[in-house]
Amino acid sequence: MQRSDENKWPVYRICGFNVSSNFPFVDSLIRTDQAPDLRFVLGDAPTSAPLPESVEPDYESELLAVSGQPALRIYRTVDYDILQIPGQEAIYVGGEEISLARGSEPQLYRIEHDFFSLSFPYYLERRGHTVLHASAVERDGKAAAFLGLPGAGKSTLASFLTSRGWGCLSDDLLFAIPGDEVYVQPSHPNLRLWKTVAERLLGSVSGLPEVAPGTPKYIVPIETSGLGSHSDKAARLHRVYLPTRSRKTEAETVRITEVTPLEAIIALVTHSMLPRIPHFLGWEKRRIAQLAEIARRVAFRRLAYCDGFDNLPTLEDALIADMTDISPLTNAE
Repeated sequence: MQRSDENKWPVYRICGFNVSSNFPFVDSLIRTDQAPDLRFVLGDAPTSAPLPESVEPDYESELLAVSGQPALRIYRTVDYDILQIPGQEAIYVGGEEISLARGSEPQLYRIEHDFFSLSFPYYLERRGHTVLHASAVERDGKAAAFLGLPGAGKSTLASFLTSRGWGCLSDDLLFAIPGDEVYVQPSHPNLRLWKTVAERLLGSVSGLPEVAPGTPKYIVPIETSGLGSHSDKAARLHRVYLPTRSRKTEAETVRITEVTPLEAIIALVTHSMLPRIPHFLGWEKRRIAQLAEIARRVAFRRLAYCDGFDNLPTLEDALIADMTDISPLTNAE
């Protein structure tokens, strides 16, 4: 659909924002008939904000692309911030729009991945919000988030608990709103699961789209796949778990321990969706204040468990017991 058809674009509900777009999302997203807060436009980069190649970028990633260039550069102009990844279309992030030019052969899976992992989180951070790299589920109105490095089992835990009747709030992208209580907004009703995990939970990956061509990771629409239910309302964040899993067989398959306030803040900074960018763009003071408030308001726990699906029911029992514990929060002092 062209920009001239903008009033016909579908509007999706993502992290509490209404996003209209002409992009053909593979993910199954929640639609709404409300007026859009944000447009995500493919094929019509704004001519008013050309890439300022003659000026120094405001941010350069220390991580290098195959070409030897920084994997990401950010330029800030009056109307738009421009995110440039080597060999890809420039992404223009404005107050009410994210747009990029359509290449001759656009890699739609990559554009979709970049929207959820880079441009949309950047848009939220630019507006003064906090975005974490975490999965989250809810039970009886209480949300539990899993915060950790790749391989810690965040998506596996979220998918297993969803299959057991917990409501899924997010996978990877977690939008947290600190206040008297901390609330998390649901992101999108999909999980990205490795083939072995999806097959264990669903029996087959037949008909599921791949996250990227040739990869053994699949996009699992939560409700239409029969996995469970997606929570479409904000939920109070009751616990944040820092999971670590071991392949060793131990008598104690699950161990939940307290996390100090300092450890909680370090974990939040480390596992932010954009961990380094705010420091270079002058957002660090605001973000640290928000993360400190989350660490003060929410109980953080270290969650150690043994790998393997057979151990997950025991882990669920431990989580339920911990979620119902009403003892004072040691890291709220």
